[in-house]
Amino acid sequence: MRQLTTLALFLITLANSFGQFVPTNGPISNGSYTYLWARNDTAFAARLENLWRTIDGGQTWTVLLNKGLPENVDPRAITVARDIVFVGTNDDARVYTSSDWGETWNSEIDGATALWVPTHATSDGEHVLLGGTTFEPHYFDFDQKKWVSSSLSGVTHALRFQEDGSLIANVGSVSKGFTHISNDQGKSWTQIKDEPKIPSVGISGRTFDIIKTGNRLVAITNLNGYNPYYSDDNGASWVEASGAKAFGMLYYGRKFEKLSDGTLLLNNVGVLTISKDSGATWSSEDKTLGLDFRIWKNNEILSSSGTITDGGSGVCSSFEFVSNGINLHVYNNNLVTFTSRGANYWHSYDGSTWSKDSVTNYIQLASMGEAYNTALVDDSLFVCSSNGLIGGDNKGFRSYYNSVFQNKRIGAFNKLGSVYAVGTHEIRGNVEPSIFISTDDKKTWTKASFTNRIGLGPVGTANYVERFFEHNGNMYADMHGGFARSTDQGKTWEWLGGTNKGNIVSTGSVLIRHRDNGFTFGDYKSIDISEDNGTTWKSILEGIPGYSGQNNFDNYGNVFLAEGTIYLEVFDGGRRLVQLDVTNKKWIETDKNSSLPPTGELNTLIEYDGKLYADLQQRGVWKLDGTASVAQHTLQTIAVYPNPSNGMYHFDVDIKSPHLFNAQGTKIHAFSYSNRLLDISHLESGLYVLEGISGGTVYRIKIIKE
Repeated sequence: MRQLTTLALFLITLANSFGQFVPTNGPISNGSYTYLWARNDTAFAARLENLWRTIDGGQTWTVLLNKGLPENVDPRAITVARDIVFVGTNDDARVYTSSDWGETWNSEIDGATALWVPTHATSDGEHVLLGGTTFEPHYFDFDQKKWVSSSLSGVTHALRFQEDGSLIANVGSVSKGFTHISNDQGKSWTQIKDEPKIPSVGISGRTFDIIKTGNRLVAITNLNGYNPYYSDDNGASWVEASGAKAFGMLYYGRKFEKLSDGTLLLNNVGVLTISKDSGATWSSEDKTLGLDFRIWKNNEILSSSGTITDGGSGVCSSFEFVSNGINLHVYNNNLVTFTSRGANYWHSYDGSTWSKDSVTNYIQLASMGEAYNTALVDDSLFVCSSNGLIGGDNKGFRSYYNSVFQNKRIGAFNKLGSVYAVGTHEIRGNVEPSIFISTDDKKTWTKASFTNRIGLGPVGTANYVERFFEHNGNMYADMHGGFARSTDQGKTWEWLGGTNKGNIVSTGSVLIRHRDNGFTFGDYKSIDISEDNGTTWKSILEGIPGYSGQNNFDNYGNVFLAEGTIYLEVFDGGRRLVQLDVTNKKWIETDKNSSLPPTGELNTLIEYDGKLYADLQQRGVWKLDGTASVAQHTLQTIAVYPNPSNGMYHFDVDIKSPHLFNAQGTKIHAFSYSNRLLDISHLESGLYVLEGISGGTVYRIKIIKE
């Protein structure tokens, strides 16, 4: 008769609630489509490497990929000539045409090159031209079925057929452009006499769009803080308009449109702005346009944010999509995030409903430029942007523009003790990121110094500061290419990273990082732990699902800190979270309790109102409907027999990832476990502890070897 012993065991982590992350249905972001073409009830819209078409005025939309248009071509500039649809793409053949309105496609590459990045397309119905960031305007010769250079030299900044049949283009270098007019569809050109410029210094901008209304030319440039310009003498002189100052004007996309009554429309960095006096004065409307817009149907506006009718909300359900925000924060007892697609908004969530709070001042809104990061500091919300550090909580703004930080883009901001720290967001691989600190409540800023050379980002890419945090009294900067540490309140920094494409978090006692050296041969990904403030590191992969000692194991993502618990994104057996047992330096599987959707990069993980929330790229904010946080310690039971024994033990549940320790806590590697059977017959007599996982629960089981 066999001996059956039921032992007490210790549940050290997850309670057995089987949940998964579910969408919170928000925030809803406008401006999801990037390039549009529209006529009557037919329209095309490019979004997320896809192409959509409607033929019923936007009631329904059809995906056009896999109908001869390959996947992942990234559709860009769109136009129609002679009832043939032309689509410039960022990948593959670069130009595709369809003579049946999107049902079938052909590549049209004669005269084009694989280096083309189309950003502008224009047509007068009979002729079509393409231009882009890497090439001058080319017109399409329908007889030869070939693209022909317009003979202008440089990259294309603006390109548009005008109502009178003329063609206007701005072409030049990356930093400067020259405007030309053609009356023969782009075969020959005449340069205008002057460009819009800042009068006091004479600096000309690149013209990003130009429209002709009567005999007047109206242009918008890349000059930050300036209005559109207009010329009544065919470009010999220019006058600055009023009411539409622009900051961070985007390079591509149509900026002007014209209604049948002569009203001019301007896409002022996502905000609809109108002029009823041919471009001399402008006023902002409370409607968002996103990245592109077109007149269609009966004097309506099709924009990246939907269909805007007179007095309408500017929202079209076909065009709405759930957007990821830039970080998640808990602010005023709500969960908040920031979206910057088409317009800049803070969104708040009370546990059931999302609401959108527009920033209060459109000038300040436009001045954000491109948003890289957000921060919650001193109970105020801040946006780190290409134009500086923008702060506000719907009560007004306090802006710290680039000039305060040596004209650098801002990528991170935080307060560490009494010191405020700002890190720059560099976009070139040969430029080192900078750190600025303030010790007088942001009144003055001082550039910190580095004691050694900062490394580049992964595979030689740009390096930039992603966030600041504090650990054991020291200041840390987590960068795209590694990390740096300051031991003197931010005055000097030591670069300690390598090419670390992952991230780094602090538990307060140890540092945990995801290290990924990109494509460096033989230098594999790793999850590391440091117990000496980041000076030395040791790999900590034990317990990750699928890991069994291989040095090239990489089936995991970044590490995240939420309410004192470290989580790791893993992919073996389904995408989900595991959490760190800091004491035993291993990962604990959460099984089904934290399953994530299969797509959408995980950007932020935060705990709010006792639940975990995840911000997923292009999927929005998701909520865990169970729990993945550490539960209370409880006693459970499991059957082990015989116990004591001579070394062979049977279990009534299957144990995954078993680990064995002796009575002194030393890990034993020489043992056998398979099919609920443990064999330690070769070990010395005494007390042992087996640890393992079953059903998402971690067990510690005492066994006695006779």
